[in-house]
Amino acid sequence: MITAREGLKTLNLELEDRVTERTQKLSESEERFNLVAKATNDTIWDWDLVSNTMWRSENFTTMFGYTRNDETNKISFWFDKVHPEDRDRVQDSVYDAINDHAKNWSAEYRFLKSDGNYAYILDRGSILEDEFRTPYRLVGSIIDITSQKAIEIKLIKAQSATEELMRKKDEFMSIASHELKTPVTSLKGSLQILQRIAMKLDPKDQMVSFINKAERQTQKMTALLNDLLDVTKIQEGKLQLNYSTFDACQMVKESIDEVGLQNNSHHLIFEDERVLEITADRPRLEQVVNNFLTNAIKYSPKAKEVLITCRIDKEQFIAEVRDYGIGIPQNKKEFLFDRFYRVQESSSHFSGLGLGLYISAEIVRRHNGSIGVKDNDSPGSTFWFRVPVKPK
Repeated sequence: MITAREGLKTLNLELEDRVTERTQKLSESEERFNLVAKATNDTIWDWDLVSNTMWRSENFTTMFGYTRNDETNKISFWFDKVHPEDRDRVQDSVYDAINDHAKNWSAEYRFLKSDGNYAYILDRGSILEDEFRTPYRLVGSIIDITSQKAIEIKLIKAQSATEELMRKKDEFMSIASHELKTPVTSLKGSLQILQRIAMKLDPKDQMVSFINKAERQTQKMTALLNDLLDVTKIQEGKLQLNYSTFDACQMVKESIDEVGLQNNSHHLIFEDERVLEITADRPRLEQVVNNFLTNAIKYSPKAKEVLITCRIDKEQFIAEVRDYGIGIPQNKKEFLFDRFYRVQESSSHFSGLGLGLYISAEIVRRHNGSIGVKDNDSPGSTFWFRVPVKPK
């Protein structure tokens, strides 16, 4: 029979074993935690909400230069080192997360190092609660993102500089196009008078040749000015569409005739006789077709044909212009419709401002349509656009 004293002794031994076991497990857990903290380059932290103190791993000293002690373990030390411009935001966010019973918290901010410089850090933590949903502990880690932030700041500055450059370029284009429009108009009027006089001269007269050359160059200058004016309208949101109902097939034919008169080096093949009635801005869509045709001729100097097709499919009018020219590198296609973009491989061989496709894309977009380019089975490219048969 076991006496009361012997029973109490046995119970004490069992309790001691349990305490020893728990202490051992806790020690093993803490050791494992410290090993994890050492194995990572991050600073691991543990905020005891009851005592309002914070434990930090050894990387805290490596990362920020502060010695871990009772002073640096205070929460007030942490908040004091947060950049003044970030402090309120960080404090509010962490306390809001605690009071709102959030599971996680994170923030990016600047933290003062012992050498007087600020480091950009990403701070993340998990909030632990007891069975009564009372927060009692936050455990988290700090990552130094100073290098990444420096790159981000450089990119933002570069983007800002690019935007400022584009703004100044747009401003210059707006002024230049408007200022040049009047003298060019006057020049065109004078050339028209000279052409009437030249009609009375011998066609072989050298003066007739000079007047015709001047007229062609004036047409090119007028086209460039119109492009500049269109870009200005697009940037100012003033590119308006005037809708009417018309035969799109006939519109394509007229565009082919117009471009063919100016460029007789290629055979423009279009044999569609259907009537394709749509409601859109005819002059603007004709401008897109003209751009496709002139580009097809310009960028296929060794070819002799350009194939044009159009159709209506699922309430969409679709036009395609196929050339057999130099083609477009795959990695350049996504930039083709950007303002001022010109394919580097061809920019030194062919004239232009890189505005035609940008303006065309904007015209199609304002029609709620789409525009693009695709590869051919043989050399060359096929440019296409599609717009609704009727405005939405």
